[in-house]
Amino acid sequence: MKGQLPIFKDPAMQEQFDRDGYVKMKLMDADKADELFRYFIAQQSEHDVVNGLYQSTTHTNNPDLIRKVDSHLKSMVLPELGKFFQNYEPMMATYITKQPGPGSDTILHQDPTFVDEYKFVSGNVWLALSDIDHHNGNLFFVRGTNRFIHSLRVTPSCPTAFDDIKPLLSENVFEVPVKKGEAIFINHAVVHGATPNLSNSPRVAAVLALRSAGSDWIYHYLERGAAHDKIEKYEVTLETFITLEKDERPKHAKLTGYISWDFPQLGKDDFLNGMKAYSNPKPRRSLLSRLIGIGD
Repeated sequence: MKGQLPIFKDPAMQEQFDRDGYVKMKLMDADKADELFRYFIAQQSEHDVVNGLYQSTTHTNNPDLIRKVDSHLKSMVLPELGKFFQNYEPMMATYITKQPGPGSDTILHQDPTFVDEYKFVSGNVWLALSDIDHHNGNLFFVRGTNRFIHSLRVTPSCPTAFDDIKPLLSENVFEVPVKKGEAIFINHAVVHGATPNLSNSPRVAAVLALRSAGSDWIYHYLERGAAHDKIEKYEVTLETFITLEKDERPKHAKLTGYISWDFPQLGKDDFLNGMKAYSNPKPRRSLLSRLIGIGD
């Protein structure tokens, strides 16, 4: 975005991030990644209270655990970020686990809006704690969708900018396998998902959210059934997310007002024109039927 301070030190990485919506990097060595994995194992029983194949530390509704994990992950990950990042502020860190089994795929979606994206950017540092490929849940992206249309992503759900072209999204996914210690920085606005975990072990990643330096950390909530001119806008802090229950209105946050958004849709021609910059291999046929939807 014009006038925005770069979040990467390397101009080539910044260019790829702006163009594609993500960048892969070797963030830490295998020994440090193993240490983060062992820390997760020590807390695993507290994470297992979350039902389902997708588990996040934040979904445990356990403030003590969430604080502890956030602090430990930041102590390990933040020192490594200086090799690549600049002009950023950390947000929250968590473990994300994909349990093995059919139905563990992550359908195509965008993450919530956390900053004013006309001026700033936010994203997740998604750090692999083991080798991750198509078989056990690697990420995939519809490259460039972070820049095709300006969107507002509201909790708990809202129309997306890509609702009219979901089949086209699934035809243009690009998988990104990673090795232990590698990370992908994911723009919160890019459309992405993950393959199912068909291995015999949980797929565990450490995730740390970042936002541009100088940006306000914001959050939008729309009560189910409410008019689109009643979107609640909050100024939030780490404590907001430590105590936030999934899909609920934030308790520890400052309501700054109400906004209106008409949720514009991206058309087929604009999407195809945007995708001309890429020559994507066709996704595996077994994956296509599972990709259309929203979720992580």
